[in-house]
Formats: sequence, C-alpha cells, structure tokens
Amino acid sequence: MESSTYFKQLIHATRIIFLASLLAACGPDDYGETSSGTKKIASASARTEDGLLRTVPFITLRNKTGSSDATEYFGNERNGLHAGYCDLSRTPLEALKLIAEKAPFYIPDDIVELDTVRELSMEEFWRNLEGTMDGRRPVLYTHGYYISFERGCKRASLFQDSLGLTGRFLLFSWPSDGAILNYTRDESDLYWSVTPLAETLTGMIGRFGAGNFNIAAHSLGTRAVVLALAQIANERHDDTPLVNQLILLAPDIDAGVFRQHLARIRPLVRQITIYVSGNDTPLAVSRQLHGYPRLGESGSHLENLTGVDVIDVSEIPVRYPSGHLYHLYHDVVAGDLIQLLDGDKPAAQRSNLKRTGENYWLLQPGAVDGAGGSGWRRFLASSSVQQRRHPGAVMGDQWMIITQHLEHRQKPLASRVVAKGAVDAQYFDELLERRFVFAATDVQCAQSIAGFAVTRFLLDGLNQFVGRR
Repeated sequence: MESSTYFKQLIHATRIIFLASLLAACGPDDYGETSSGTKKIASASARTEDGLLRTVPFITLRNKTGSSDATEYFGNERNGLHAGYCDLSRTPLEALKLIAEKAPFYIPDDIVELDTVRELSMEEFWRNLEGTMDGRRPVLYTHGYYISFERGCKRASLFQDSLGLTGRFLLFSWPSDGAILNYTRDESDLYWSVTPLAETLTGMIGRFGAGNFNIAAHSLGTRAVVLALAQIANERHDDTPLVNQLILLAPDIDAGVFRQHLARIRPLVRQITIYVSGNDTPLAVSRQLHGYPRLGESGSHLENLTGVDVIDVSEIPVRYPSGHLYHLYHDVVAGDLIQLLDGDKPAAQRSNLKRTGENYWLLQPGAVDGAGGSGWRRFLASSSVQQRRHPGAVMGDQWMIITQHLEHRQKPLASRVVAKGAVDAQYFDELLERRFVFAATDVQCAQSIAGFAVTRFLLDGLNQFVGRR
C-alpha cells in the first residue's frame, strides 16, 4: 500500500516537472524577450524613442520590492491594488523581418525590454484610460501561470499591438511567481486573486456602464475570471448583461467545473467565446496532472455547452512548439479576435470559420499560414540546390544573422543544419517533413527538453503533439 502511494506521488511530481520543463523550454523567450545586463529604472515619466516605446496600462496585486530596477519593481507576493503604466522599449531586428514573415515557425524580429514602471493613483489611472478610449470599449486582459510582472507586460504589449487595442487596453497582473516549479502555488495565488478581480470588474461596471467593456483571459487566468464572474453573479438579482465580450484563450480550467458555473455567468455576458486546440501540449499535461479534461482542449467534453461559441484552432499550423500561445503568434487567430472585439461579430459572421456543430467552429488557415511550412517549402522548391545550400545568395545578410544566432544558441543541433553559413537542405527538409523545425528559441526548446533523462520519450511525445493537425 505504501509503495503504491509512493508511486502515485512520484507520477504526480513527474507530471509537474514535465509541465515545468516544457514551459521553461518553450516559454521564456517569446516575443523577443531577452534578459539584459543593464538595469532599467522605474521612473515617473516615459522615455520616447521615435515611436518605438510601447506602453501598457496595468493593475496589479503584486508587492513592491523597493528595487529601482523596473524588471524587479513588482515581486511575486500578494499585496493590495497598484496601477500605472509599464513602458517597453523596442529594438527592431530589420534583418530578420523577411525571414520572420516567410518562416512557418515563430522567429522574433525585435527585442523588447521593460524600460520603466510609472505608478498612478487608481482614480488617475481610470481617468487616463477614459481619456484614451475614444468611444471604444476597454479590454481587460489577464495572464496565466509562470508569468512574472516583466513577462506579463511583454506579452500584454504584443497582444495589445497585434489586435490594435492601444488606448483601451489594461493588464490585470495577479501575483504569479514566474517560477516554473510553482504551479500549485500559482493556483493558490490565483484563487486569492478572485475577490480583488471581482471588485475590479464591479468597479469597471460602475465606471463604464453595464455591458460596456470586454474581458480576455489566457490559460490559468481564465479560472480567476470565471470564478470572479460567478462571485458577482451570486450578488446579482437581475439578468442585465454586465460584460460585452468574454474571451477565454486556451483556458486551463476543469471543463466540468466551467460547465457548473456557466448557467450563472452566462446571463452576465452578451457573448462568450472559447478558443481551444488539440495541439496544446501544456493543457494536455495539465489534464494529466489534474485528472480531468481542460476547457481549452478540443474533445467531446465541449459538447452541449449552451450559449457559447467554441473556436477550435487545431487546423492552424503550430508556430510555437507548446501550441499554447496561438493568440500571440498567429495572424489568423488575431484576425478572428479583431472581428470579435471590434465588430462584436458572432462566429457565424466572421471569416475563416467552418461550422462543424451547433456552436462549434474550426478556424481555417488563411493565406498567411499556408499549409504549415509552405513558406519555407516554396523557397526550397523554387531555388536551385546551390541556392538552397547557400541561401545567402538569395537573402543576403539576413540569413547569415539567423544562422549565426542558431550556432550561438544551440551549436550541436545547429551544426547539422548550418555549416559555415551554408544550409544542409536535405536535413532541413527532413526536419520539415517531421514538422519539427525550430529556429532560435525553438531550437533551445527542443534541446532543453531533450536534456532530461527521458530524451526519446519527450521528443516522440512532443513531436506527436506538434505534428497533430
């Protein structure tokens, strides 16, 4: 009996390590995120650089550390509400733009760093937001697990920019540890954050009016939003819609638990949209960890969800290995979200959606996505063998930069792909056939996971998830 219990605990711990290793390998470097040796100062005013400064309004429940370094200004401990702006400096990598646009996988074409943090009183914060909305509905966005304040600002900046939400966007940053092994602690901090989030949403209802703002939540953050709305529903005595659009992106919430809350929260929201995928590896691991399907996974557990639109993105090529960040790295997904947030269009009126059930829709690849690798295949097919082995003849210095970056980041694997500035096209095409092509951070993802003792198992498993379309 003791050995059986021990074995179960060992399996449980292994699942947590697997989830953490996957996110550690596939998460930290998204959107040009880099760790800088220079300290960025938290200041009272924003620096401008020819329009290359990005500003994200935020509300956070994190503690202030007392550090003058903007990246460490807020910590991971619970605290009261703070509000302000995080200013992010952007350094474009023009040489990578051509490759980034054509590659079937994600390649960052800029470097983004948290430059300054500016605090405001809550009243001044809301007044400023009202002054920049220009008659549009604001969007509150909240993040998931393993997100520090710095990374939360970076991802929020990308989401804000890709959907054109500047001026009506705010980040709600709950105190996630930003530590890969602290999933259960993040869950605890998330549950603690439910009441403050509910109070924030209630304040937005009072300030902007019932039904005049939108909510978008990702991964574990969707749990807090659903529970906060359920808490508000318990205190309501009428069915007036309080929220315009509720968008749940890759939700890491028990599908059965969501179903229990749906009857209560449905009257509070004009339209609920859930984005799901069969290629989402972290959610597959979360299902193994918790024992029940996650709402963000495609499957039979999504049947008969009354009053919601389910958008399945499984047919969209996986541009980032985890398959969990499609809302950040896919133009087709961003285009669907824009139609939803800007036009309030239901699924039946949006482009690129194929109906497969009463409220179930498949998002179809657009021209920008091709057929999962088609951009690179067209290059390989249209150029001569000599050009393929020396693509510098086609793309000049741009290729040299990415090959050097590959060699610097992961030389053992890159040495098979890149040889003194040339490309082994046969091996590259072999990787394409297996749908296991990575560049820059993606190579790091593959080899970081392979560094664990279960190399073959993990590679085969990840390959299966990435290749499943």
